[in-house]
Amino acid sequence: MHFPSLVSPPKNPIATGPGTIGDGAGPLGGGLLLDGTRTVVQGDGPVVGGANVCPIGPEVVSAAEAVRAEARRRYEGIPGDIMAKLAPFEAFTVVEALSQVVFGCVYIIKVQVVAPPSNQYAGARPAKSPTPENLLLRVWAKTDGKFVLEGMVKGRGADQLRYFEKNTFEGMVLRGRPG
Repeated sequence: MHFPSLVSPPKNPIATGPGTIGDGAGPLGGGLLLDGTRTVVQGDGPVVGGANVCPIGPEVVSAAEAVRAEARRRYEGIPGDIMAKLAPFEAFTVVEALSQVVFGCVYIIKVQVVAPPSNQYAGARPAKSPTPENLLLRVWAKTDGKFVLEGMVKGRGADQLRYFEKNTFEGMVLRGRPG
């Protein structure tokens, strides 16, 4: 299998070399290469060894769907070890994504979601129609075919697709345990 975007030099490099600090004009701000050099790109060129824009294909949608229930729990701030029955997102649409080849693949996926009203009960009508919002999901596609939610961004920080580190959970408040 040939991956030209992983071996091609970046388009329009504006700074390369040891210790170079570019202006971060590229969409991802550049990347640190294995030899210790930093490359900052301008425009939409790939960053070798960095996260790159990827098409929304079946593998990206599968990664998002695999962590959908956990993303819903995190969205509500409920720890994984607490039993809770949650209504699923009313809408969950993959909008755009980045991918980074590591031991497996890390996807940063922007999804548009509509959460069900929090006061929903049988026969109730919501006061107003729910508003869609964006989430950024960091999903590790492991080599064994399993997917792990490694991070999530909620709120205004999720409006623009961007790379973020593992174990980053922004915009969520973890609910306390009862009593």
